[in-house]
Amino acid sequence: MPRGRLVIARTWPSALARLAAVAVSAAAATCAVVETVRIQRAPRLPESARGLDMVVPPGRAGASDHDFDDPGALEPLSLVAIGDSVVSGVGCSAPERSVPAVLATLVAQRLNHPVRVRCLGRTGARAEEVRAEQGPRLAELDHVDLVVASVGANDAAHLTPPGRFTRALRALCAEARAATGAPVLLTGVPEFRSARAVGWPLRLLVWLVGWPVHERQRRIATELDGVGFIDVLAEVGPEFRRDPQLMAEDGYHPSDRGAARLAEAIAPSLVSLMGEDIGLAEPRTA
Repeated sequence: MPRGRLVIARTWPSALARLAAVAVSAAAATCAVVETVRIQRAPRLPESARGLDMVVPPGRAGASDHDFDDPGALEPLSLVAIGDSVVSGVGCSAPERSVPAVLATLVAQRLNHPVRVRCLGRTGARAEEVRAEQGPRLAELDHVDLVVASVGANDAAHLTPPGRFTRALRALCAEARAATGAPVLLTGVPEFRSARAVGWPLRLLVWLVGWPVHERQRRIATELDGVGFIDVLAEVGPEFRRDPQLMAEDGYHPSDRGAARLAEAIAPSLVSLMGEDIGLAEPRTA
């Protein structure tokens, strides 16, 4: 009899955990039906930066003291953005206002070196889709100095199993490194609690699902050589929750101001990584 009670004591917490998981899943599914209708009524915004390919000239604002005799003759540093709507410019009024374009501008200014930026991102893309659709395109590019990847938001929103997401992202990073020889910088997931297009409690539930996705990116960056992680959520998340002007009119994607703020948070890491390619120490003056 004591042994039987011991078995029950050991299995009871796991049974409660399973019941809790079922309850959360049911609640999420119920909320999702209601919120899907709400989100579908939100304005559909175009991808202003999809297919972006532009060269940003060198600038002086915030640049290092390194001087060039003929900046126009310099070979541009090559930045490639892959992933989801954060890089494809949904919510931004023009391509040059998108996260990739602003990033390139900031890097060009701080290093006083031209930067070519290309965007392969697509709205709605999950990790497996980024790997299958955008990953192979990296191998077709002539030269890449750094890859920025915004992945995970759609996996969180669609409840991709954590193991499945991790395998896809790990493979994407390894294949991107093999194809380009360039570092890969992961940016984590956005601040879902600022997505006013999604009502409570689904907004909180998606954030709870998104947090493990965010942390798995951090872990992958520590495990794979040449893969970095910038915690954009920690850098600007509180600002997005406080200031509705950082969100676009659809209440789900960053506005021009929001994209600029995201780029400002990511830029120091890019300046450090890309500056190494031209023999410059990271200025970090901003």
